[in-house]
Amino acid sequence: MSQSSTAPTLASSVCEVSQQYETPLFPTGCIFKIVLLSTHGDRFYLGLNSLELYDENNAEIALNDDNASAVPRDITELEGYEQDPRVLLKLFGRRRQDESHEWLAPFTGPNSAIDQHRSPNTIFLFFDEPRTLSRISIWNYCKTPARGAQEIEVYADDVLVYKGHLRIAPPFPAPKDSADEDDYDAQAAPPLGRRERERAGRKRKSARRRSSGGNGKSASDDDLECEQCILFTNDPAVLHAKKHCVYDPDDVLLDSNVVFIDEGRTLQGAESDDASKLQRPFTAVRRRPQRGEG
Repeated sequence: MSQSSTAPTLASSVCEVSQQYETPLFPTGCIFKIVLLSTHGDRFYLGLNSLELYDENNAEIALNDDNASAVPRDITELEGYEQDPRVLLKLFGRRRQDESHEWLAPFTGPNSAIDQHRSPNTIFLFFDEPRTLSRISIWNYCKTPARGAQEIEVYADDVLVYKGHLRIAPPFPAPKDSADEDDYDAQAAPPLGRRERERAGRKRKSARRRSSGGNGKSASDDDLECEQCILFTNDPAVLHAKKHCVYDPDDVLLDSNVVFIDEGRTLQGAESDDASKLQRPFTAVRRRPQRGEG
């Protein structure tokens, strides 16, 4: 861990690592905002596996219910999901290969299927005193990778400090016993077109290769290779340890949106659907076998 605590004072200083956005060194603020603008294909739900912030000394900043919020907060805002374990608090703390230890929320904003007129999903992190960042680490949603966040923006006290895309995560391994069909999101996947399914399939295969050294296996408990870093430092120790976690802009596969024409008016994405006819699909966490079962 680096103990370099002297942050550059030049406003023009930027991180030397090539990223999708030229990030400033050590952004400081009392409120950090992470705006999630799109998913990897799902238009009803959006989620993340884990989120970590690190200060100018590369020490992790404690995040919990006291200094974190989200709009919408999580899936428990939906009727019938009040007891769903995929709540906001699961974003913080030890990462696990556990479907119940992720964060999931209704997908909102112009790219969603139902809630186009609401603001995009936003995570708020607020502190009593200014905090300085050296990096952000994000693990994308694994249970249903298409529900992972794709386009994101990061703000420090309403100043944009990053804009880019997140890589799709490798999925959790399928359980040995798949008898309970109601527990699978796959049984209620949103209706995607053929091209969308093909693009999502290519992205999943590419993510598996990157996260497993090319052998196609899913992520493991010890090494969830879907960590993605946003760097705000030139500390050599941090760059050496985390440079490989920066999503290479050359790997970004932007979806070529299907364009619809209605009486001379161009419609794209969710705007082309009649939201009143769409229903949010059911989602649930697979129940893990208890000791003595199976």
